[in-house]
Parts: sequence; structure tokens; C-alpha cells
Amino acid sequence: MWELGLVFGLLGGLVGGAAILSRVPWDWLLGGGGLFVVGGILFSLPSGLVYHLRLRRTLLTQGPLPRTWWLYPTRLHDRIPRDRRTWVLRPFLGGAVGMVICIIGCVFVAYGAWRSPPG
Repeated sequence: MWELGLVFGLLGGLVGGAAILSRVPWDWLLGGGGLFVVGGILFSLPSGLVYHLRLRRTLLTQGPLPRTWWLYPTRLHDRIPRDRRTWVLRPFLGGAVGMVICIIGCVFVAYGAWRSPPG
């Protein structure tokens, strides 16, 4: 039953968010979206670097890493020992949150550009 509540909550959030965004001036959307993009990048890049360094440090104690481990690091999450899992995956979550903020900013910029006057 909670799934139905989740669906209605998400649908209401999308419709309500669209209704609110339709009232925001286009230049505010461009500026605010740009700030979201920059903020998301400034938060996610250091988090991603810390995550990769911690993952590498943790997995090197178990032996050599695959040659291109850094391209698909999530495939190695099952090799993280339980006592180090939070230490390694906390920056991973931070980087993911930063990327979501960046994507929301991109949507704001795109919507603001679409609503801007021609010329």
C-alpha cells in the first residue's frame, strides 16, 4: 500500500513543482539553475575523488585491483569489508547527491532558456 502513496506523492510533487516553476521568472531559473549546477559539481567532484581514493586504499589490502577498476567501481562494492563499508560509501553517496543537484540545475537552466523571450 505504501507504493501507491509513493506514486501519488511523486506525481503530486511533479505537478506541484511544475506549477511553481511556471510562476518563476525565466531569468531566475537560468541564474538559480546555474548556481545549482556549479554547486553540484563543486560538491560531487571532491566527494568522488575521496570515494575513489578510499575504495582503492581499502581494496588494495585484499590484493591487486583490476586494470580499469576506476571505470566501473560499483562492481567492486561487494569486496568492501563490512567494517569499512560506511567509510568508503559515504563519499559515494555524497557524490551521487551532488550529481542530482547538478541535474536539477540543468533542468532549471533548460526550462529557463525555453521560456526566455526570443532574440
